[in-house]
Amino acid sequence: MRLKKIADCKYTLEELVAEPKALDEVRHHLLKGTAFRIPHSISIFKLKEFKNKLNENFDLIDDTYTARVKNVKNYRQRHWDHTNQVVPAKFISWSYFPWNNESKPLFNTLINLFILRNLLANLDKFKYLNGDDCEATARLAFQFYPKGEGYMHEHQDPQSKHQLALPTLLLSDYGLDYNLGGFYALDENNEKVIFDKTLKFGDLTLFHPSIPHGVAPIDPDELIDDCKSINEGRLMMIAGVNNFAGVEGNYNANISNASKI
Repeated sequence: MRLKKIADCKYTLEELVAEPKALDEVRHHLLKGTAFRIPHSISIFKLKEFKNKLNENFDLIDDTYTARVKNVKNYRQRHWDHTNQVVPAKFISWSYFPWNNESKPLFNTLINLFILRNLLANLDKFKYLNGDDCEATARLAFQFYPKGEGYMHEHQDPQSKHQLALPTLLLSDYGLDYNLGGFYALDENNEKVIFDKTLKFGDLTLFHPSIPHGVAPIDPDELIDDCKSINEGRLMMIAGVNNFAGVEGNYNANISNASKI
């Protein structure tokens, strides 16, 4: 599938999780390749509060691989073209799971993102949120792409019963925190369409995971020797559902044959 267009959704997040007809309409267009932008879906004040807390822990970055298993603690990790990465990339991530107490304020604020992705996939709206599933779990993932180095190779995410659409939030200001690069998807002419140019801080986007996508290098000519702030690059958040380590089909992304961006 290729990106057909980026459209402003005529429904709010609250309307989508409450009105089946609105949900059906958006699902139909997602399956045809339309990506949606939904502004003001989450409190900007809350999102900036979460971002500031991440910035406080910015220097406490673990550079070791952490397996995603049941009851694992929340963790931070550097993804710097590691050999165990399925998709080549350079970014820093923070992963939060629903069974950890420090995650509860995040999940309470962002619960509708998970409800929406579940309903779009025709699942129970609270599926994977209770931590009692034996195969997969909800995961809040923050990804920071620093200036000069941050990127993610073009790929397609795995299609599964729990992933008809991928909800993401932009938590940076394009043109202020960075000026070049950002999230992109391939359109019907195999051209890269940069989403960030049309987004503002806190905007929610929905797109079908089979559309080839990636993160174009963030300000590639502005290498920072010792990046110490989450404001020196691009920050995004993903409302994800991921299989536990060792579960068959855990991740089978299709990496583009194009050269590394």
